This record gives sequence, structure tokens and C-alpha cells, in this order.
Amino acid sequence: MLRRFILLLVLTSFLAQLPSAQAQARTTASETSPMMERLILEEPSYFAIGAGTRKNGSVNSVLTDPNNQAKFRLALRLPILPLNERSDGFYFSFSEEALWNPFDGSAASLDNRYTPEFIGWWGVGDGAGWEVPSLGLSYTHQSNGLLGDNSRSWNRAMLRAAFGDHRRHPLLLTLSTWYPFAVDYRMPDLEEYVGQGTVLLLWQPLLAGRGWGVDILGLTLRSGVTVNRRLFTNLEATLLCDPGVFFDLPVRTTPHLMLQYFVGRGESILRYKSDTHSIRIGLAVLR
Repeated sequence: MLRRFILLLVLTSFLAQLPSAQAQARTTASETSPMMERLILEEPSYFAIGAGTRKNGSVNSVLTDPNNQAKFRLALRLPILPLNERSDGFYFSFSEEALWNPFDGSAASLDNRYTPEFIGWWGVGDGAGWEVPSLGLSYTHQSNGLLGDNSRSWNRAMLRAAFGDHRRHPLLLTLSTWYPFAVDYRMPDLEEYVGQGTVLLLWQPLLAGRGWGVDILGLTLRSGVTVNRRLFTNLEATLLCDPGVFFDLPVRTTPHLMLQYFVGRGESILRYKSDTHSIRIGLAVLR
């Protein structure tokens, strides 16, 4: 088990250093694709391991609790039809987010969320700021890729408003709301557990002239008409820091250290009613 855990960490660090096609695209188009850069800041690829609590509040060990094991996200974003040099236009995004139990004998995947998305953005570029937001309209499909009784999927049309320019403003705000449709018949009350919109707040201390080794502090609140009249369905807080700055290293590193806190429902599409309370630590890639 220990050897498997060490191998997993080594593999994650190695993959984070590989020059992927996405990293090359971001490097060559950094001045013409602010929308893609912002999406990467909002939803980076990462791998993290943590522990959590059940509904009764008892603390679960990272080695024994099947509901709060490893979690990772792999994300890809590609331009389809840019309309101008400000990167207004249409884009395709695909991500896989998974809960995984690498310590189990079979190293089983507990749940997956495959999310292809077609996005149209307007008002992105140097003119975007807090005065006039950038607007996005997208079609999103999400499923767990399983067959039979464990299959789950739903679709939504989403409207987004993004405030602030990530290259100039330390504080960024993205508001989104969606209309669900073609929801799997086994999830008739899904909206009560995943909410009807999100409030995403990002803070970049380095742009504010502050350091502390922190690159990004993100808060994601999903809210709506929820079960038990909660104010929110779940809250996710993510802290990213560059080890090169935090530990005063001579060079900045590609993988960032990540600390993630999650509380609420809807983290798993298969077990969307489960109440999760977890904290995880891992590596994230802002490329």
C-alpha cells in the first residue's frame, strides 16, 4: 500500500511537469485568449488526497473512508471559433472529475463526472472589468459514464457573468445560473442538492502587492432552492500556492500546492444526496 501511494505521488509530479498541448496553447496565445486563462484559474487540473466526516460527525481515516479518498480533475479547453483579437467567440471544454480510492485492494473509482461543454463568450479582453462584465452562454452535459442502474446524467443551459480582469484585478467574481433539462429520471430532485447557480470569488494576493506564498484563494458557493431550506448546497474553498515563493526557492515551479475544503451535498453525481465534509491536500497545474 505504501509503495502504491509513493508511486502515485511520483507519477502525479511527473505528469505535472510534462509540456502538454494545453500548456503550449496557453503560452502561445496568452495575449489573445484571456477567456481560456480565466477558465484555467477558475477550474485548474489537480490531484488531492484527504479525509472527511460522515453525517454523524465522526472523523474518518484517509485510509478507510471510501467516500473521502483521492479526488482529481483533468481539464481541456480549446477555441472553436474566435470572433476577434479579444478572444470573443466559441470554445469547447471537457473535464473529468473523479473520486478515487487508491488504497482499496482493487483501487476502485468511486464516482466520475465527465463534463463536455460548449461555451460562447462576449466582452472578453482589455475592456472587461468590474464596470461591464463579460457574458458567457453555454450548453453543458454531465454524466458518470456508467451503464445500467448506476448510470446518471443531466444537461443544463448556463448563463455566466464574469467581473474583473484576471491580469489586472486581484479580486474576480463570476456569477452563473442554469436551467436543467433532460435530467435522468432517477434524479428528479437533483436541483435541490446541486443548486441553481454558483458564486465564484477569486483573490490573487500577488496582484494586490501581497505575498504570503499564496497565488490564488478561491471560494465557490452553489446555492438555490435547496433541501431543508439551506442557504447553499455546498461550499468549496481552494488555496493554491507556488512552492517556489512559499519556501523562497530560486525558481518558480509548475505544479502548485493545493489545499481544498468541501462541505455540503452534490460532490458526487451518483451519491448526490450524501452530505460531505472533507479537507484535501495535493497538487494543481495552472496551465
